[in-house]
Amino acid sequence: MTGAVPPATAPGLAVERDTWRPIRTDQVGGWLLGFTDGLTRRANSAVPAVPGAELSDDHLAEIERRYTAAGQPTVFRICSAAPDGLDDRLAARGYLEGSITEVWVREIADRPGDSAATDHRVAEADRPDAAWLDGWLGVKTAAAAADRSDVATRLLTASPARYLTARAEDGAVLGVLRVALAGDWAGLSCLAVTPAARRRGIGRALTVAGLDAAARSAATRAFLQVEVHNTAALALYRALAFRPAARYSYWEH
Repeated sequence: MTGAVPPATAPGLAVERDTWRPIRTDQVGGWLLGFTDGLTRRANSAVPAVPGAELSDDHLAEIERRYTAAGQPTVFRICSAAPDGLDDRLAARGYLEGSITEVWVREIADRPGDSAATDHRVAEADRPDAAWLDGWLGVKTAAAAADRSDVATRLLTASPARYLTARAEDGAVLGVLRVALAGDWAGLSCLAVTPAARRRGIGRALTVAGLDAAARSAATRAFLQVEVHNTAALALYRALAFRPAARYSYWEH
């Protein structure tokens, strides 16, 4: 149809994993198992090594055994790369579906202008310092954030990335963002704004600065992951020309 917008191209599971590498990865059959001491589902879930990888009952039981041995729940990522009917099989074994997440993408060229907010500055580094880690972990649940800086650093620095920190004039951290690089893709993640600084354009300014950092690193496309119930984030990313390209959910035993 004339004038129709072509479907957005998703980075694919391999690129996503390359920007968020678990501390340890096991392989059972055609599935990869991530282990990162329970910090984030993305780093502690089973995903197909290649699109459509089959999962036998024996391999499913072995995956459950390994996560149990690690003291973690078994979590599968169900996406377009998973075999048909796997969600039904998992439901029959007592798994429950968690929040649905979408992958949004955009070309980096013709980046939007900076935010109108003027009461902050954005600094950039090649490693997350203590203030950056506190800014990210501080908005997570107490159980997830408690004493996790060492684990978080090992997870985050396993992939090449840039770390952005928005600070107030007095030096207080207002928000943080991570920009990970894989080929010509940049993965934007870990966007966190302190509660007292919300609704001041900090999230938008960090996202724009992240696109600028990605462009300087020779990336031409950017992606991010956002839960479908996060209407505020969806509105922000839509305003910055991101488009949905893929969808997945986590099923937990």
